[in-house]
Amino acid sequence: MLNRTTIPQLQHSGECILNSRTAEIEIPDSHPLSSQRRLSRRLGIWLLAGVAAGFLFVWIMPVTYEVADDISAQMILAGDDGFAATAEVPFLSWTFNHSFYLLYQTAPAVPWYGILLVTTQALGLSLLGFCLTSS
Repeated sequence: MLNRTTIPQLQHSGECILNSRTAEIEIPDSHPLSSQRRLSRRLGIWLLAGVAAGFLFVWIMPVTYEVADDISAQMILAGDDGFAATAEVPFLSWTFNHSFYLLYQTAPAVPWYGILLVTTQALGLSLLGFCLTSS
């Protein structure tokens, strides 16, 4: 039974309260937001740790490309193939081509294409780890 003394107790405990004037159930906002916030923090930690581990692994281990397309794409975008750098790489989207072309023009010593590969693989493995540990 609800009376004036039990309503404040229920509000602090986080239980649902039936409002007698409108006959609606009021759900406190703090409970769902806190679990959502915890979930997003865990996901952020997984993603950050995965990317950091990926770059640490690449820094320690030698890096090689398994497919000739990756080497060709990097050489065309950076201009390392003996020709002028161009944004006309086959099998990549127009947006990626022009973005990487501009990045290689501003900082040619940075391996932008390799950074993309490591980052996307690390993010994918981090999401997999997050999903496996969340269930």
